[in-house]
Amino acid sequence: MPRKRFFLDTSVVAAARERIRHVYDIFDTVCVQFSGGKDSSAVLLLAKELHDERNLGPVKVIFRDEEMVSPAVVRYLEWVRDLDWVDMEWYALPYGQEVWVLGRREYVLLWSKQREEEGRLIRKMPEGAITAQHFGLDNSKVMPQPVDYYTMQGKNGRVAFLTGIRANESMIRYRSVVQKLHEN
Repeated sequence: MPRKRFFLDTSVVAAARERIRHVYDIFDTVCVQFSGGKDSSAVLLLAKELHDERNLGPVKVIFRDEEMVSPAVVRYLEWVRDLDWVDMEWYALPYGQEVWVLGRREYVLLWSKQREEEGRLIRKMPEGAITAQHFGLDNSKVMPQPVDYYTMQGKNGRVAFLTGIRANESMIRYRSVVQKLHEN
């Protein structure tokens, strides 16, 4: 059965608030996937509204540090992490990334021990970051599981991650939010 696209008779913010309430109603643990960008910042502030409304305490936040993050964004992330209503887990895990260097592709193992020893990290390891060692793994090798596997560790019950995206930015993003028939 083909699905039909339809428009809601409400504002984007009102619809987001309603979706967030629904997620908090049906999941035991809810975390905001935070990048430091405007979309995830909007979701974080909407989650804070709900936390204040329901007296839920600090908002659980997950930041997956990709090492190659602008200094301005890192300063903003540190500022957000230090807010008293934010409980942030800052992950700096070794996983592979292809980058363009002088016109050619190069594979880089982000946050790797070897690059750190060679003085080749883009920036210093963030203070208090969750690293491969936290999982009993060697940070000179690629993590054996996807990063989401590690961010799920220690969470209770049914877990939901809130992600801020604007579906009109790309077809891939649009499809990522309409793929499932239920609980998008």
